[in-house]
Amino acid sequence: MSESAIKLVLFAALAFSFPCFYIFFVVAGIMPLSLLIYSVILQPSSIFFMLLLIIPYGVLFYWVSARVAHTVACKSKTTQQKHLVVGAIVCCAFFITFLPIYGGGHSSLNLHNYWFSIELLKKPWLAYEAN
Repeated sequence: MSESAIKLVLFAALAFSFPCFYIFFVVAGIMPLSLLIYSVILQPSSIFFMLLLIIPYGVLFYWVSARVAHTVACKSKTTQQKHLVVGAIVCCAFFITFLPIYGGGHSSLNLHNYWFSIELLKKPWLAYEAN
């Protein structure tokens, strides 16, 4: 596994699972980068404000994945060790998606896991039915 492949896999894992703090007008919360991008696709009118969040997080995640990929590529002696380390990091990132840490609201912080947050972006009324 090359260093660039490790970097790509780690960047995708961070983008799809790492909780990013966001503020949008009066609403604040925690969402992964992929859901921030998905919310821009659903509401293109918010693209300017969301780009102020998406670009810094994207650069930060790219930098972190490049540093980790370089460390894994240099420290691992065999390809199997590289696969195990990258697989462990991706499994940890996938586990994070099931924790109820994502969400946000006007006056309360209703927390959900990643998979329910996707449904909330498609159907916002589910937030009121869940409580």
